Amino acid sequence: MSSSSPRNGELEKRRQASLSVQCLRPTRTIDPVLYLPASQTNRHRLINWRLHWLPGYYPWKDCRCGARAVTRDHYSLVCPLLRPLWQELTDAYGTAPSVPSGMHTIDVILNKIPRTDVVLSNGRWPTIWPAILSILREIERLCHPEDHLLDGEFPGDDISLPLPSEHD
Repeated sequence: MSSSSPRNGELEKRRQASLSVQCLRPTRTIDPVLYLPASQTNRHRLINWRLHWLPGYYPWKDCRCGARAVTRDHYSLVCPLLRPLWQELTDAYGTAPSVPSGMHTIDVILNKIPRTDVVLSNGRWPTIWPAILSILREIERLCHPEDHLLDGEFPGDDISLPLPSEHD
């Protein structure tokens, strides 16, 4: 499809007008967070993150670490309560990705996620995927009251990635 098509022009206009669209993959594709292995609760968190609904918007919520009226940036490497989970993700991912202005590290990594569950089950992705889900669950816990949480499970426990066959 030509880059000058009307749909690509519309996408570019939306990218300029909306921060949440700027953070999506650079090409028009179905976002893998919609179909890769995840429980309904974790998929809900992923979609909320993509739509910039997690953490909640206005009024800005306080974080359980004591920070007041925090934004998404607080949940990067600033929040001391998330440091162990960020370390786990960093260990799994390797070198921290370059994060363009206006984007969050989670968005950059989500944009690099493979588009099939078979590829997701290989290499480093089986540890990256649950680490991302754990961070999103913790962000939800840190910015909402306990009774708001949708589940009490650890995010990595409900994911069943296909195992590579002996012939792969």
